[in-house]
Amino acid sequence: MWKPNSLFCGIILLSLSPVSTSATTMPYLNIANLAQQAHTIIKGRVQHISVVNQPNNALTQHLIRISVTNQYKPEAISSKNLSKHIFVRTIGHSVQGKYSLRVAGAPQFTLGENVVLFLEKMSTGNEFVILGMAQGKFKIAFNNEAGQKYAMQENLSHTSPNTKNNNGTQTKTISYKFKAKHAQPTKNLPLWMLEALIEKYAN
Repeated sequence: MWKPNSLFCGIILLSLSPVSTSATTMPYLNIANLAQQAHTIIKGRVQHISVVNQPNNALTQHLIRISVTNQYKPEAISSKNLSKHIFVRTIGHSVQGKYSLRVAGAPQFTLGENVVLFLEKMSTGNEFVILGMAQGKFKIAFNNEAGQKYAMQENLSHTSPNTKNNNGTQTKTISYKFKAKHAQPTKNLPLWMLEALIEKYAN
């Protein structure tokens, strides 16, 4: 089985080389895969985002505080240990001299965003990482015309060009590619349908 914590650590190691762009192969995970492999699945709202700087110019990490409104897969965390908030750690970026380093496919968060997250428990501490990087994050949006909520993944772009910035620095990208060529993000999936699929495959 694919180990998300291993990938998380591997990307950090790759970031220590600023002069080359690396690629990581990642399996494509559909909703059934995500529901089956996640330690826990929650719905919540982004309340706070902090930047955690790393030594040796490694990629920064973002610590995301999520206010939990629903937990779909609670087996991995007993209800008495699940607070109203959880913390999710994600990959950020790094500036190394004239190079700026980023990771294509790392999930992005904004304050106040409503999300459904497929999570893996980190080996240490009480934090989580997103299963399958951007694959394990669904943003919730309300469609006024349809009168209902929809869930959507971010673009699962596995390539991103290196770019030159206005300040003279160059952005290098750690890219990833899927083993499945047909990998496409889920867009405009009614929230009730995502929740039904989670219920079907998570237990």
